[in-house]
Amino acid sequence: MPEGTLQFWQSTIHAPADQLLGLARHAEDLGFEGAMGPDHTVWWGSNIASKYPYNDTGSIWWPEEAHWPDPWVSTAAMAAVTTRLRFGHHVFILPLRDPVNVAKAIATTSAIAGGRVVLGFGVGWMKEEFDLVGQRFDRRGRRTDEMLDVLQLLWSGDTVSYEGEFYSFQDIAIKPIPAQRVPLIAGGHSEAALRRAGTRCDGWLGAARFEPRELAPIIDRLNEHRAAAGRDARNFELLISLRKRDHHPDVFDTVADMGVTGLMAAPWSIFPNDDIGSLDGKKAAMDEFANKFMR
Repeated sequence: MPEGTLQFWQSTIHAPADQLLGLARHAEDLGFEGAMGPDHTVWWGSNIASKYPYNDTGSIWWPEEAHWPDPWVSTAAMAAVTTRLRFGHHVFILPLRDPVNVAKAIATTSAIAGGRVVLGFGVGWMKEEFDLVGQRFDRRGRRTDEMLDVLQLLWSGDTVSYEGEFYSFQDIAIKPIPAQRVPLIAGGHSEAALRRAGTRCDGWLGAARFEPRELAPIIDRLNEHRAAAGRDARNFELLISLRKRDHHPDVFDTVADMGVTGLMAAPWSIFPNDDIGSLDGKKAAMDEFANKFMR
């Protein structure tokens, strides 16, 4: 990708599952680089103690009718009806699962997609969600780091063994293996998350909606961690979302000059119309987004 060129990623956030294939095909036709969807398990009908970290109130903002399709089932389905589009999540909550099943799901999806998948992951913030599925919320960062080791070991295709703080196994192998190496794109804004991204991943994903001025200190810390780990010469993806009012070519040029490589957007939140709940309404918003920003 030429320096300063911004790629566009289609967010499928809260789109019904029966619209996903049509959205993926249309995103590919319009020239989007990839498609990403969010990840949560269930709707919580009662109040939860955990605070959402990406707004001022700490409250969940999505409605009860929002859809949360299974991340890798939906990705494999979209990959099967496209040929070029890349796929990931903003973000897949890695320590909400066990590493063996995650390795299997991602490897299978990669095999179906011909390698067109990235692992956009985070450590999660909702303790109640971890309690629901029987995974420990405490020390989830350390567990995530160990999971990354396990995933890459299993994706080798060899018969492998592992003995760690949280996981251990002897003489196992998974098939299929990923069709290509799976890039690791770490999410999160904490110092631990930025260190993880800079020292052992292929990119960073900012799922919150940013103003350009907010990015500079984050990018500086990422670059410091990359340099300290001797990784600053490697390709590194920086994927972000912007606030609605900042979707403007001048702002795109500004963040690209800062090192941002990709912009995630749900066009129907930027160009709403009266039929936004339907596939045709979403496709119309995608057309408007592409005509204004991607030509």
